[in-house]
Amino acid sequence: QVRIALFFSAAALSGAFSGLLAAAIQQMDGIGNMRGWQWIFLLEGLFTVCFASMCFWAMPNNPHGVKTFTKAQADHCEYRLTLDANSVEGAKFSWKSLLSTFKDVHVWINVIALFCNGCSLFGLAYFTPTIVQTLNFNATNTQLLTVPPFVLAFIVTMISAYTADHYQQRGLTAITTTLVAIIGFALFLTSKSFGQKYTALCFLITGVYSSAPSMISWIPNNSASHTRRATAVALGFIMTNAGGILSTWIYPKKDAPHYAFRSEERRVGKECLCS
Repeated sequence: QVRIALFFSAAALSGAFSGLLAAAIQQMDGIGNMRGWQWIFLLEGLFTVCFASMCFWAMPNNPHGVKTFTKAQADHCEYRLTLDANSVEGAKFSWKSLLSTFKDVHVWINVIALFCNGCSLFGLAYFTPTIVQTLNFNATNTQLLTVPPFVLAFIVTMISAYTADHYQQRGLTAITTTLVAIIGFALFLTSKSFGQKYTALCFLITGVYSSAPSMISWIPNNSASHTRRATAVALGFIMTNAGGILSTWIYPKKDAPHYAFRSEERRVGKECLCS
């Protein structure tokens, strides 16, 4: 889980640095007859395209493709991957193994949990500046205030990952960190002052981000062989990203600053369902 957390926590760190970067880029407002938010999209999008193009050529497909590995190191890495597959089929692809993954109840339970986690995770990633803006700060300070919760999320993610590996307790860390997120949601719904709302946001982002690696690493731990494991992991990420699609409707501007459905909207919804 520590390895997965290192990979996944890049999302938390990107959330922190994106706030700092956005705050700096917004100072370019007016340059070239463009607004600050337009410069954010242009520069960050350009960097993403250039970096992705570089990775296409730089990322190795297998251990023998790593330029810094000697032949002995690459062979040893291949041997470890074969052992890690935990199956006599090794790394060979099998349609039978792939399709059998869809029959595993534990996989579906986990991917449903990841779908829900994706709704919260992407919702917070997309709307944190919007949520913070309801606290009545200017655009630059709003971006800066999004940084500390993501830094805290990174720290807690790594601590929970180490704890899960050390005590071999994926479920315990997943439940504990999810409870932290639930506390954040509860605080956010009932808070009135800036301090209470910002504390709730810290709980929210920390709990949601740190719970994901526990669930993500749980899937490969309980899936063998290589093909079944790869399929289960793919399902997990598909469902997480599907939750991200749903998350775009979680925090509509009309529900600010509390982002809770109004009673008349619930009543109208019920009437529509009945009709």
